[in-house]
Amino acid sequence: MAGVPMAMLEMIYEGLWGVGFWAPPALIAGVVFPAMAELTPPIGFLLVPFIVGLIVHKITGAVFSVILEQGYRITGLTDKTTRLVLGGVYGLGIFFVTWFILLPFVNPAMLMLNPFVFAGTHVIFGLILGKVVK
Repeated sequence: MAGVPMAMLEMIYEGLWGVGFWAPPALIAGVVFPAMAELTPPIGFLLVPFIVGLIVHKITGAVFSVILEQGYRITGLTDKTTRLVLGGVYGLGIFFVTWFILLPFVNPAMLMLNPFVFAGTHVIFGLILGKVVK
């Protein structure tokens, strides 16, 4: 659930600033289709990469959600404000690991996205998780 507003904000920004509204899911699909690295902005709609990108994004979002949920469960953390703040920090941590460690090796084409917006959408992802994860 938290990955949907994150993705939509990223898509809107990239659409407004010339990379292409459809760029984020197409570039995410680069994990499966290395040819996505050859795309140049503005990136238009590509059906199969769009679907694959959404699937990859939803799966990774679900995995990170379960990890945070288990962390809350193990620590017994129940304070809503602390959960919210830690969720935001968690999202920012996911950004740093993704942007600086994983993407350069796994999917460097995604580095054409705006890093500040990418970081912000990850914080939003984490804040939503911090709010809704039980």
